[in-house]
Amino acid sequence: MSRGAKSSAPKVSLGLPVYNGENFLAEALDCLLAQTFTDFELIISDNASTDFTQSICEEYAEKDRRIKYFRQPENRGAGANYDFTFYKAQAPYFRWCTHDDLMGDDFLEACVAHLDAHPEAVGALPKDVREIDETGQFLKAIHITFGSNSANGAERFAAYTPLSRSEQFHCMPFFSLFRREALARTNLHGDYLSSDRILIAEMLLHGEIALLSTSSVSFRRHEAQYSTVSMRQDVEFAIEWFQPKNAGKRVFKKARYLRELMRSLSRARPTLHDRRVALAGVAQLAWSERRDLVKEMLIPFFRNGRRTALGTIVFRPTHAASDIAHRLRQRTKLKGSTGSRQ
Repeated sequence: MSRGAKSSAPKVSLGLPVYNGENFLAEALDCLLAQTFTDFELIISDNASTDFTQSICEEYAEKDRRIKYFRQPENRGAGANYDFTFYKAQAPYFRWCTHDDLMGDDFLEACVAHLDAHPEAVGALPKDVREIDETGQFLKAIHITFGSNSANGAERFAAYTPLSRSEQFHCMPFFSLFRREALARTNLHGDYLSSDRILIAEMLLHGEIALLSTSSVSFRRHEAQYSTVSMRQDVEFAIEWFQPKNAGKRVFKKARYLRELMRSLSRARPTLHDRRVALAGVAQLAWSERRDLVKEMLIPFFRNGRRTALGTIVFRPTHAASDIAHRLRQRTKLKGSTGSRQ
């Protein structure tokens, strides 16, 4: 089939979940609609935005029949909004998009061609990943790695799992072009912290995510971005972003992450040997994060990665204790010197 040919169902489904995305949405839509591969549907799920997102989406939907616009009656959280677009998809290939990132005009063409030619691959993404600023200016190149190029899914999973919590991780592989049937075997986005990393790990169990030498994709860094705001504020913001119903609740981020890795293994149903290989990666991650895991269990002293009032008293008296000890030593020395003079 030619790259622009039409059929009863499109070749590619693009899911674009958005909330208050008026700042970059039009530019992102222009980028998507300019793709050289045209046989796609674009599913937009507006998570009850309060800015001009709705009017922008409706304007574009009127101009291009490939766009299907849905507006949620209330903010369902990012996880549910992402998954909504997947459930509406019809095509064999699927990709999540964002309202602020950009991709090369031949992104879909390159990824579709690779997946068509390589049935063992479950996803494809250009390895030319760039970070750009609010104006689209280049900031730096982003290196994507999965830790292993093994043909064995358990080995890929084991190599990637420790990296998924390291500084080497980047979220862009989550925005690969995936086989829809492989994605359907996972838990999709999830409504918990770092669920995108779990999805990447689980997809690696099912097949290779190819890094292509053609095309490019740009990750925009800006002040209103989720990752920027969550780093600048605290984990409470991130919890509510994923699922508003969890706002103010205690979560066990590290323990949940390990549990979801185990669940992804259960869904994949690997052989006993492969399960052992994969579990070695989970064990390595658990050991590297053992201190944070212990903190999560100290419920009276820590809450969502931060010390409680009691925890501050118990675990942060170091400077006060040092000051008291110093004063006691000085007082002892003073008494000694006073006694000698008498």
